[in-house]
Amino acid sequence: GCTATPVQDGAPCSDGQACSYGDACSKGTCKPGKSTLFNNATFGTPKRETSRRLIWLPNGEIVTFGNQSPANNSTPENAVAARFDADGKKLSSWVDSFSGLDTAEAATVTAAGGFAVAGAIDRGVGWSNDGRLSLLGQDLTESWSRAYGYTQEESFVDVKALTDGGYVMAGGTKQYVAWDVWLAWTDASGNAQNTALFDVAGEDYLQAMEIAANGDWLLGGESGTTA
Repeated sequence: GCTATPVQDGAPCSDGQACSYGDACSKGTCKPGKSTLFNNATFGTPKRETSRRLIWLPNGEIVTFGNQSPANNSTPENAVAARFDADGKKLSSWVDSFSGLDTAEAATVTAAGGFAVAGAIDRGVGWSNDGRLSLLGQDLTESWSRAYGYTQEESFVDVKALTDGGYVMAGGTKQYVAWDVWLAWTDASGNAQNTALFDVAGEDYLQAMEIAANGDWLLGGESGTTA
């Protein structure tokens, strides 16, 4: 029989065509495979759940990160994650240790094979958040969670693992009234090392971050000025 092992998007199939996850080999040609529908009880309760980031692992497993709130959209909202095998069977899950309005907006694989999760946590004073970073093991067991911020509203939208074992998170802060682009660095244990603010003019939003092989940074988002 003809079988296909899932490969990364864009990688060649045996027939030379680009193959993506879920494809199946039919008569030597890569064809779209059967999709898997995950219901709204992913974490064991019928709550409202939103996936913000997906990581597809080399072994075909999928890890999803996002937010969970009661079905009526009331608080609290928690950051959550779940790991599935290639057939959609849930292997493990995680609900964050904070309380209040907490989010998971981004995640990356760590050198140890676990996951660093970035987003926001509720400071508990009005509508005011801190940026958050949580370290999870391969089975999504939480090792630690840290909060970072000034005195106003902050949130992270992306996170990258650094070669020295630390992490860099990208997001925004309203420390100076309008939203500004905000970067924060930590060591491998999540201890804050440095921060940087970028204020162009007006409301500036960061949506994504990439680090090039030569160490250069690429930041993408929206600026409140056309200058």
